[in-house]
Amino acid sequence: MSVSARQRAQPPVDLSRSLPLPYPIPAPWTCRELLIALLSMDGTRAVDGARALLEAAIKSFPEILAMGLAQVHSPGNALSVAALNVAMQAVLFSPAYAAPLTRLWLINHDLVIQAMAEAHRLEPSVASRFLDMATELKVRARFLDGRRRRRIDARR
Repeated sequence: MSVSARQRAQPPVDLSRSLPLPYPIPAPWTCRELLIALLSMDGTRAVDGARALLEAAIKSFPEILAMGLAQVHSPGNALSVAALNVAMQAVLFSPAYAAPLTRLWLINHDLVIQAMAEAHRLEPSVASRFLDMATELKVRARFLDGRRRRRIDARR
């Protein structure tokens, strides 16, 4: 599946100024074009290599990859969905979640809610943690509204 022209046209976000991290940001993983190129390998013979590269990067820099993948996410791309899910789960369960989660909320709050719903499906005991996160981010009302919409849509 190809990446849309809209995704290529979006201006890159300078993550080095928006997120305090305990390590220097690795330049290649802040490159939107690199992520788009790797995700475009979904459905080709090169998908295993792209998946391995993304998995290694997510293990080292989950916040950076989550933000980059959220910007270029394509719901019809299986590699994009899988990589974003792994990266988002790593961010959600990180002890230092506040700064990256705030940034992810601004990039695409629906993806944050979706990741929280998936984590809750796998581990129901995390609900109170996610409500605390939403309160800390000052988005609790929008978070609960998004969860209600998803629950209503799932019933239809």
